[in-house]
Parts: sequence; structure tokens; C-alpha cells
Amino acid sequence: VSSIYPSYYAYLIEAIADEFDVIIIDTNSSVSHTTTLPLLEFCDKAYYVINLDFNNIKNNVRYRELLKEIGIAKKVKYVLNEAINKDKSGNLKEDLLFSQENIVDAGFDLVTSIPIIDKSVFLNRLFTGEPIILDKNIDYTEDAKRALLQVCEDVYPCKNTNKDKLGEVKKKKGFF
Repeated sequence: VSSIYPSYYAYLIEAIADEFDVIIIDTNSSVSHTTTLPLLEFCDKAYYVINLDFNNIKNNVRYRELLKEIGIAKKVKYVLNEAINKDKSGNLKEDLLFSQENIVDAGFDLVTSIPIIDKSVFLNRLFTGEPIILDKNIDYTEDAKRALLQVCEDVYPCKNTNKDKLGEVKKKKGFF
């Protein structure tokens, strides 16, 4: 694949586009990468995953200006990963000086916010080599599952979906 010219990536996708409802490509985040710009120009939507890291947001603000200059910014949507939410009692462990609201105020149109899964769960699973399953029987992953389903709904809207019943949506043939 490394010997393919950058413009050929979009051509390859165009050649198979009629065969699929959705094609998901994980590109390099740099527009200057050989695969990224041709695919961004060809795609209908692009999703950028951002987080509450100050430098990540600062770079994405700068990057957004470049996307505007090359006429792609309207295609780009944002997903906040590891969002810090209030606990069940409605409190934070400490007041946040930099939060999801700052990201929205900075002009990022968020499709959804995927809540942080406790690091002890993440690290325990990493140690044992087990994935974190977003299962309706595991209450601490329910919010993350619902957030990811919001992205899926934005990528490929399905009939008869109800946000209260997202876990019960029937699988569509060929969907992801």
C-alpha cells in the first residue's frame, strides 16, 4: 500500500463506494499525510476524536482553520472522548477549570461525548488482556455504549431508533 500514490486512495474508495452503505477509514490526523487529504476531499463526513487535553484542543482549533481554508471544515464533526461527567449525586470530585463546555464554547460541534471509563477498570483489563465490553449488563459501560451509538446513528441513521431504547436496536445487515 505504501507504493500507491496519494490520489489513488480516493480512487480506490470511489471504485467500491457503490457496494457499501458506509465505509469507515481510520486516517492519519495530519492533512499533509499522503492518504488524508484525498480521502477528506472525497468523503461525506469526517469524525475527529478529541479529548479534554488543553494542547489537543489548542491544536484542533488551529487545525480547524486549515480545514476551513481547504473547504473541508463543514464535513468534520467532533466526538469528545473520556468526558468527565458528574457522579450519580451530581457532583464532580473537584471543579473543572477546563471542561466539555469550554470545547463547545470554542466552536466544536460535538456529535457526542463518550464518558471516561474508570482507569482502574481500563488498566485491569489491559493487564489481563481482556477488552472492555460495552454490555447492557455492565452498568458502568452503559453511558459509553449510548454515546458510541449516537455516533453510529449520525454515521448511518436507522429508522425506528429511540434514544431510550438504543440498546435494543436490531442489527441491520451490513451495518459495521
